[in-house]
Amino acid sequence: MARKTVQRHLVPLAEQAAAFRGFEPDENKTIAVERWVRKIALRSRRSNAQPFFATREVASFFGVPSSTVSRVYTTLAKEGLLLCRRSSVTELTAARNPRRIIHRGIVAVPIWLPGFLIFEYWRVFFIELEERLRHCNFVANLIFYRYEEEMRPEFAHRVLSHSPEYFIWLMPPGNSAPILEMITDKGVRPILLGKASDPEFRGRRYILRNERGTRRCLEAWKQRGLAAVYGLGGGSAEEPLGQWIREAGLECHFEGSPAAGWRECVEGLGRNKGAGVILSDEFFVGTLCGEAPRAMGALIRRVPVLTPLPLPIPPEYAGDGRVDLLVHDWIAMARRVAHDLDTGRVFSAAPPAVFEAEWKARVPVTVVAPGR
Repeated sequence: MARKTVQRHLVPLAEQAAAFRGFEPDENKTIAVERWVRKIALRSRRSNAQPFFATREVASFFGVPSSTVSRVYTTLAKEGLLLCRRSSVTELTAARNPRRIIHRGIVAVPIWLPGFLIFEYWRVFFIELEERLRHCNFVANLIFYRYEEEMRPEFAHRVLSHSPEYFIWLMPPGNSAPILEMITDKGVRPILLGKASDPEFRGRRYILRNERGTRRCLEAWKQRGLAAVYGLGGGSAEEPLGQWIREAGLECHFEGSPAAGWRECVEGLGRNKGAGVILSDEFFVGTLCGEAPRAMGALIRRVPVLTPLPLPIPPEYAGDGRVDLLVHDWIAMARRVAHDLDTGRVFSAAPPAVFEAEWKARVPVTVVAPGR
């Protein structure tokens, strides 16, 4: 179907920029085009919004790339002169209402920087969340922090300096509870996404759970003849994971931090052909693959391994190895949180929403490795 012709009622560019005779040799073209387009936009505004010149038309007239005009349009959109929608016609805003978008509030979104860099699914979640909040006319302020920064009072002051009405935190660490209290005491409404085993925080909770996917994987391992499961990650992950393993009729073992080192531990598990291995903690997985990539590559080629995220193992170590994978729908989660905030459901008295991970069996590591 042919695209519908856009009806523009503007004085042609050739007339509005009749004085344009080209650029000076040392002139910044982007700044010059911005100056011309702003002048044309201000001169053309009426009481109602109307379609504005297409980027390619402006680019052709001034003899610059379309990307240059796109940057100019983005700047003018921030000023309220233009309204740019993806895959749609750019509009010249009405003179009586230059800023058509009324922001409904500022949402502070703290992001642990190492996690954002390491975990691809974190990037997917935050990018989708920011876009969805923007479509609901909320301003999402992304606040990156480093290791242990979230435990210091300066972090709370930094968040509060954005004057947020809302606060969305993915995987808040338990030791950050005092800082979270400082923020909520100032009237900021918290929205938290974490595991069921996380400490109780004040605010609306969304729980990320692996029970359904893990139980399905354990049932499949039992049918394949496995007799035991070793859990790596330990600590708070032992329960209820240990309960799920025993209820599946499998022996349950958890490996704490070994005196000889993780490489030797992983090599030992890889020799036990009658057992599976569950990596129960996302942050531990990254550390383990970084410290013992060769041993991890050998492990996944010899025994079944269930992991909560793609393994960051170099291809030369991963080879043809496969893993069982627990996968959350991070895009759906971001959309749900933004929708609940948009509709006000996020602060209802309903029980915490639960996002269950799905089990994917025997996925090639080289296919799902981060960044590939």
